[in-house]
Amino acid sequence: MLVDDLGLINLAKAALGLAPENLNLLQTKHHDNGFVRLDQQVGNKNNLSIRYNAEGGHDTDLLVGETLDGGGSAAPSSGHNGTFSDQSLAASLISAMTPTLTNAALFQYGRRSYNFPGVTGQPDLDIPNLVMFGNNYGVFDFMGESREQFSDSVSRNKGAHLLKVGFDTNLLEDRVTWPGFTPMRIVLSGINCLVAFANFVNPAAGLKENPPNGACPLPASLNGTPLVMWGAPAGSGPLVQGSLPPCLSTTWASAYSPAVANDYDHSYQGLFVADQWNIASRLTVNYGLRWDYEGGLEKVIHPDYRNIAPRIGVAWTPDSKTVIRAGFGIFFDRYNLSFVFNPARVLRAFPFARDVDPVKSAI
Repeated sequence: MLVDDLGLINLAKAALGLAPENLNLLQTKHHDNGFVRLDQQVGNKNNLSIRYNAEGGHDTDLLVGETLDGGGSAAPSSGHNGTFSDQSLAASLISAMTPTLTNAALFQYGRRSYNFPGVTGQPDLDIPNLVMFGNNYGVFDFMGESREQFSDSVSRNKGAHLLKVGFDTNLLEDRVTWPGFTPMRIVLSGINCLVAFANFVNPAAGLKENPPNGACPLPASLNGTPLVMWGAPAGSGPLVQGSLPPCLSTTWASAYSPAVANDYDHSYQGLFVADQWNIASRLTVNYGLRWDYEGGLEKVIHPDYRNIAPRIGVAWTPDSKTVIRAGFGIFFDRYNLSFVFNPARVLRAFPFARDVDPVKSAI
């Protein structure tokens, strides 16, 4: 159906001042990775290990043909190109302090970035559950993170017990660019509603509906769209009732100002104690307790100091060929930063203006 309507779709896009859809795409993927590792015995009681990992790649026209947030298939203009880089340097030192006491220390520094810009900055023309054209509003266009991690644990072997206590701390700096509904999300109820909207924006186009698709089900007063979402209406000033968003001076090469981004510095802290108890030659019990805390997000999330997680595991060997395992534990996940990054900065990217037609002035 969509292929049969491609000519009409491109005519409607031309009436809106948008480039046509190009079906002659070749998705490509190019990835490289490598690592270097050094292991060194330092004296009689210390083992040092250093490892460097690097990975990078570039993918083109991702998401094209996939189902996006509106439930429709992504047209070529909704694609994204992905370029990523991931590097880490980690060092660990294991020291035998006494015949029964061992210390393990770990330090890691890592940096990663994932640049995921849309192939076009065209406004999102969304026909839910069918197809989406233009900038995909549901994904981040850039994600970057740096991490410093340090952990240390002390283990003591005494009789049938191996007791371990330690801590783990991570300091993170995250940066995300999320264009949200910029430059605009326009919801349409069908291909012929796209035609009606194009004729509203550009009456000189005089486009004709395709009868096999059925008439646009919306009242004529809605001009083909029941909903228009404008991603940058208010700026930093007060919102005045009845005001309209400003005109965007754009060639649709980019959906938003490159300076629009959100930054968060946060941290993970963890304390733990665990014991491995060899009750018998065929029965081992592991049990412990862990406490975790995530800080740095207090402005948007209330801190939670109650993340106490007990865990237990049992391994029983009834014969030389069989091991039966069972376990129970409580685990606390990290916050998903998708729900933390505030689109308000995106909304403040453009100055506030009044008395502007948001549709005709932007297209």
